[in-house]
Amino acid sequence: MIVVSNTGPLIALLKAGHIQILKELFGEIYIPNKVKEEILIYKNSPELSGFQALDWIKVKDVNTPPEKFLEKELDQGESAVIQLALEMKANLVIIDEKKARRVCQLIYDLPIKGTGGILVMAKQKNIISAAKPILESIVENGYFLSKRLVEEVISQCHE
Repeated sequence: MIVVSNTGPLIALLKAGHIQILKELFGEIYIPNKVKEEILIYKNSPELSGFQALDWIKVKDVNTPPEKFLEKELDQGESAVIQLALEMKANLVIIDEKKARRVCQLIYDLPIKGTGGILVMAKQKNIISAAKPILESIVENGYFLSKRLVEEVISQCHE
């Protein structure tokens, strides 16, 4: 399975101390160089300092620049994620930002999951025993997840 991730979900799971969920679900995750650069901005953050040691997160250059439309509508990281997903024919794109999710689905027909959906998957596969404490940790660490999303994830996980 080819999975490409954006910056936000990686930072959320790193800061919450649950980045291994992605490894257990997918084995490998691909990110474009731009995502790596965005994460390394926070290299002095204790929770993110081990990012470069995660050898199962593979950095891959995009072969062609993202379409002008992508660069105009989305930030550079999101544009690069979508371009890499298209080039690799990804089975899944992990992305949280609403506009980028819509572009993935409606324009490029790319399958997506956000941080919440990843936690639901992990609970269904018994990788985690509960999503609620992880969601709380993610929010406490400053990552925005809407109250509605948190409630929906908790409901889907039957917690």
